Amino acid sequence: MTSDIYVASYKRADTTTVYKWLEYCTYVVRESEADDYRALGVDVLAVEDSKINSFAKVQNWIIENAPVDVACVLDDDISNFIYRLDKSVRITDPETVTAELERMCQLVVDLGIGILGSPIVMIPYSYTAEFHLAGMIGPIRVYNRSKVKGRYLTMPFFGDTDFVLQEILANRIILRPDYFGTDAKLELNKGGMNLKRNRKMQLESAEAMKAKWGKYFRYNAKRNITYVFVDR
Repeated sequence: MTSDIYVASYKRADTTTVYKWLEYCTYVVRESEADDYRALGVDVLAVEDSKINSFAKVQNWIIENAPVDVACVLDDDISNFIYRLDKSVRITDPETVTAELERMCQLVVDLGIGILGSPIVMIPYSYTAEFHLAGMIGPIRVYNRSKVKGRYLTMPFFGDTDFVLQEILANRIILRPDYFGTDAKLELNKGGMNLKRNRKMQLESAEAMKAKWGKYFRYNAKRNITYVFVDR
């Protein structure tokens, strides 16, 4: 089994710090921005701009083209990695963070599943077990490329949710390690794939998801929380 750690990034060469918490990683960026990222001293995989010019495209490109069996893909705005049990503890050792991500890659192969994903937000009081077999996924995504069936659609909101539902429909399981996750900016910082999104577009997208997935999709507009209801 071969694996690598990738960071999908756009317009954040001046702010991304996730590489500082890892022993190694490869930034997947548009060719037009490649030199900006190389200046950081990180490994860079530059792809033709038009092939990865959205969140959906870059995730799909990695799933379909990464030169490894398992691709661990990180958001570029991760500021810390965290252990969460009864309380949250930041991990300061890059060797420990890298070893955990490598373990995640091995898990999807050992279990023969398509995807593993971290929680979106690490909330101590919501912790109930080390692993869950479904749920929304956040800044860490591990793709077992020969097994993953879902693909990201180009949509302004709920692309992750649609992907999760596709994958649960096809493979029945998404492994989510709730004991390990990240701090991230949740789309509030400069750059990223969310520069042109707005609230009206979000509500329209929620209605489209309800029409597509019915009872399996719920969205709390007041709290801006998405729920996936699939019986295990």
